Amino acid sequence: MHQTDICIKFAWNQVMQISVFHCISSKDVEETHAHPFVSTHYSRMAEEEWMVHPAFEMDGGNESLSIAAAAAYNVTVEEEDTWAQQQQEEEDSMRLKTVCIFWFEGVLVPVAGSAGLLGNVLSVMVLQSKDLDLTASFVNLLTTLCVFDSLFIVCVNLFYTLPIHSELYETELIPYLTPVLLPLVHIVLTGSVYTVVAVAVERYWIICGGGGGGGQQQQTGKRFVLAIVVFSSVYNINKFFEVSVEYATVEREVWNETYSAHHWVNVSQAQVAITSLRADPDYLKAIIIANFVVMVIVPLVILSACHVLTYRKIRENTRRHNAISSHQRRDDAMAMLFFIIIFFFVLCHSGKFVLNFYEISQVFYDEEDKRWPLWAFLLTRVNHFLLVINSSVNFFIYCFRDAKFRDTLIKLLGLKRCWESSPVTAATAAATARIGSSLGSATDTTRAETIELVSKASSKRQNGDKRNTSMV
Repeated sequence: MHQTDICIKFAWNQVMQISVFHCISSKDVEETHAHPFVSTHYSRMAEEEWMVHPAFEMDGGNESLSIAAAAAYNVTVEEEDTWAQQQQEEEDSMRLKTVCIFWFEGVLVPVAGSAGLLGNVLSVMVLQSKDLDLTASFVNLLTTLCVFDSLFIVCVNLFYTLPIHSELYETELIPYLTPVLLPLVHIVLTGSVYTVVAVAVERYWIICGGGGGGGQQQQTGKRFVLAIVVFSSVYNINKFFEVSVEYATVEREVWNETYSAHHWVNVSQAQVAITSLRADPDYLKAIIIANFVVMVIVPLVILSACHVLTYRKIRENTRRHNAISSHQRRDDAMAMLFFIIIFFFVLCHSGKFVLNFYEISQVFYDEEDKRWPLWAFLLTRVNHFLLVINSSVNFFIYCFRDAKFRDTLIKLLGLKRCWESSPVTAATAAATARIGSSLGSATDTTRAETIELVSKASSKRQNGDKRNTSMV
């Protein structure tokens, strides 16, 4: 064999070693050999039987490397570098996805969800108290919001968190639960969104429209709740027909007691599969458009309109503060509290809004490759955490913004005596009153209660002076 033939063989062997070096495991070697770049050179070497490559030319009877051969070699190296770079980018992307899923859905979601569940249960218990001086419709809607938020937290943890921490749950239970959990997640999320919308409409109706009697308000609240439950269920009923359970034969590693070693066996395992309905492109486009309108456009428009109109009415009531009743002042204070809830609602749903905007933009493109980009995948995981935060934060808003809610909660937990004996109680009440003033709520309940406490203290001091005078 000529010296040039040996050099050619060495060059092709180096290419193959580089190709195999980038494989993750020995099983991936077969996939590497199937790569177009590698398989092409394998076939060429087989055809030439390790003889002179076609890129080499004869020049005066002597074998020499021509300019064409050098160019072909450079192209080969560039192709290999590009493919290796793509493989590295895919590995980095997969590693980033794994870390994001673990921390957001495996750690932060259950932590925030646990606090949210406790807060929602306490909120329901406090809202049933008559000491809060709230309208019946408002109480019914806030209670419904707590129920929807609690169900959403439970469903998200069952669907996203538990499979991360339990392989048995992921392989044996989640395939059977997915056809039920997936629709439930959408139903309770829709119910939560439109309960917030209903509360905004109810506040506008009470403050701007005058509301009605207690019995009428209670009936109105029940009608709101019934309409929300029915609409959320009907709108998402198609989700029950989008996925199904199928069985496939997979390899599973088991422990053999006889040989004291692991071996692979073929077993039948349940897997989640999309149905023909979900795979239909026309159906998918219709769902994306409907979701964008129903879950983004309609809630934002109604919330914005009710917020502006209600705020104008509250400012008008503030200018004539002495001319309105205590119930009206209480309704205005609850409206200001609800404005904070709306702010957190929009903030925590911003990730979902961005993803819906991206989905609707992709509907009008006919590109075959519509893979979910990396930023959208990561934002989806962050969005799950933000939605859980939104379902957990309302209890803390109630405690921070409403003194009557705090007092009722303290009484419910049996901490009233400890609270009253605390030396920081007076300072906390004064600081809360200042915060309420800075937030622009001229009808804050804390301020009214502070005035009431001052008047009581003055009356007690006057009675004490009278007793002292009589004793003298």
